[in-house]
Amino acid sequence: MSKQIEFFFSEEDEVLFTNYIYDNNYLTMDSKANVLTKADIVLSNELSFFITFDGSRIEKRNEFIDQITSEVIQYSRHNSWNNGILSCSRLWAEFKYWNSSKEYVAKSSQLNQTYNTLTKWIKKNTRVSICKHYYIGEQAYHLYNQNKLRMAAGPKNFIEFKL
Repeated sequence: MSKQIEFFFSEEDEVLFTNYIYDNNYLTMDSKANVLTKADIVLSNELSFFITFDGSRIEKRNEFIDQITSEVIQYSRHNSWNNGILSCSRLWAEFKYWNSSKEYVAKSSQLNQTYNTLTKWIKKNTRVSICKHYYIGEQAYHLYNQNKLRMAAGPKNFIEFKL
């Protein structure tokens, strides 16, 4: 069972979210489980990294974090500002999985709590789309409101927000 939340952040919005992650002592890792600093995230062009907590279970497969079995939240960042179009970002996590013994395994409640804390921050500090499925940071909304950015959740799926 997985959960996700999708949103649009400008660079300034992302810095605020990153500050929140570190202010709450969460950890961030790259795909090989190397711990990242706040500066690593803010200055990085990487499109994805993982948010977790101290003592979380991290399992690897072929040197990379196994997202299904590890206690991590994937943060996929927007991947374009091309032609005034901002792609959607998301937080995604798997909370239960089938192990090799064909048992349905639940991950820790702390993972669920971490995910809920992060999504609560997003919902509190952003605006919801007209369709109610996407969120937009204040700076991204300002650019959207000035017709400087369009928000895309797919190649032809543009998301609208109240002006």
